[in-house]
Amino acid sequence: MDTVILCGMSDDKPDIETPKPRGPTTTYELKSVAGIALKAARPALGRQGFAEAELLARWDAIAGPQLAEHTLPIKVIPAKRGDGKNETGGVLHLKVDSGPAAMMLTYMEPQVLERVNSYFGWRAVDRLKLIQGPLPGKPARKLPTHRPLSKEEEAKLALMLENVSDPDLRAALLNLGRAVVGES
Repeated sequence: MDTVILCGMSDDKPDIETPKPRGPTTTYELKSVAGIALKAARPALGRQGFAEAELLARWDAIAGPQLAEHTLPIKVIPAKRGDGKNETGGVLHLKVDSGPAAMMLTYMEPQVLERVNSYFGWRAVDRLKLIQGPLPGKPARKLPTHRPLSKEEEAKLALMLENVSDPDLRAALLNLGRAVVGES
């Protein structure tokens, strides 16, 4: 049986009886609204969290048009929360469409992190992880095709390269010449 304590009453008044509970009591706990909202929004957001959904929706505005053309956020791995001493932001996984864009991003990492974190207003990410590959929705870059050279053009190239003694160098220069002449 539960004991009821009345605040502000002293124990020296015997004429006041403590009320007795009338059966089983129900206790209510306070719950976080954020937890309830996250459960409700999870089907709409899918497997991605709120930060990831915001990044995908607003990546052009966050990263800028030049960077967004070559990158796409894949996911955010949140930081592991410990004892509060070594808490850091998460890791933003970015898909990058080319090697030069990845190189540029390694140099621009502090600026990209600053843009992302200033957009959210808190330190959401501390690091970038770059994954190279074609971006979805964009066709893979095709190598240019060159028209076949006429017999006259082939003969002219061969004449220009007859003084090159190294056969490997001659073959490479011939391929380069075919590409240059075939483009125009």
